[in-house]
Amino acid sequence: GASLWGANAVNGVINIITKSAAETQGNLTSVTVGTSDRAIASERYGGAFGENGHYRVYGKTLDRADNKSPAGLNAADGQEAQRGGFRADWKGEENSSFTAQGDIYESNTGQRRNIPLFTAPFIALNTEENIDARGGNMLGRWTQHRSDGSRLTLQSYIDYTAREQAFVNDRRTSFDVDGEWELPQQERHNLIMGGRYRLPAPA
Repeated sequence: GASLWGANAVNGVINIITKSAAETQGNLTSVTVGTSDRAIASERYGGAFGENGHYRVYGKTLDRADNKSPAGLNAADGQEAQRGGFRADWKGEENSSFTAQGDIYESNTGQRRNIPLFTAPFIALNTEENIDARGGNMLGRWTQHRSDGSRLTLQSYIDYTAREQAFVNDRRTSFDVDGEWELPQQERHNLIMGGRYRLPAPA
């Protein structure tokens, strides 16, 4: 795992592979209504461009009601969130392909927090607070399958995230670029080489 994903891949890796734009053509609408999840709605549309290009765009919204504490009080943990994004895939010459995708999001979540007092009467104040989170990202990936069976992949992304709540005000922008070269199978082994540069920095 560490040879592919870096030094933090110690005990395992969760590898999420999303469907390509070509696999999500047409329209998809989903709506959920309930007492706790008061409204969850999503809309997605996929289409084609040119001879070998496909795309999809989507939007989601969420409205979740407050829960009740074991004592029957309002837990003040409701949530409102919105998210939108796109993905585009197209195939080029010489068995190459390119993917571009991006997302933006915003959410507001409530919670209760115990804040201890270090002076008399040394009690903990139970207060309500809001967690505001927002961000966005862009990714580009180029892949080429060569005639000798090898595969070359170059990828780069930029990600912005911001989180504001009591005692926390965090904003940061991360930039990442990496390349990977997978050689043809040598008997029972695969040889993969690559490199990565990642720069997380306060926004």
